Amino acid sequence: MRSQTMRRLDLDILGSTLSFLCLIHCLVLPWMAALLPVTQLLDESAHAWLFLAIAPAAALAAWSGFRSHRQHLPAALMGGSVCLVGIAAFAPINATLEVLITLAGSVLLIAGHVHNGRLKLVHRIVMQAS
Repeated sequence: MRSQTMRRLDLDILGSTLSFLCLIHCLVLPWMAALLPVTQLLDESAHAWLFLAIAPAAALAAWSGFRSHRQHLPAALMGGSVCLVGIAAFAPINATLEVLITLAGSVLLIAGHVHNGRLKLVHRIVMQAS
């Protein structure tokens, strides 16, 4: 059973990694833009692509986690944070607000994935013990 668990893709790790990359992108790119004017040429579609990568990973992780542990909080955190990232990616807002909303969404998404992963681990341990 452990080998099957090890072989499956852990969607919470994938989602946390994508969220962390989004967080790094939002923190580093403004500094790079200020220091290296060539970064102004970068396409703004990066936010849309990040959203399109994060949303399905969060949805699948929330669903698989809920099926396992039946707790609503991780799904609520992930759902709300995906909404924030989507607003930041697609709403016509100024750059500062976009970064702040994206950072908040990324942090919430990481928290949702971490909480979901811990609940799934606890559920697996309890099921193996019984």
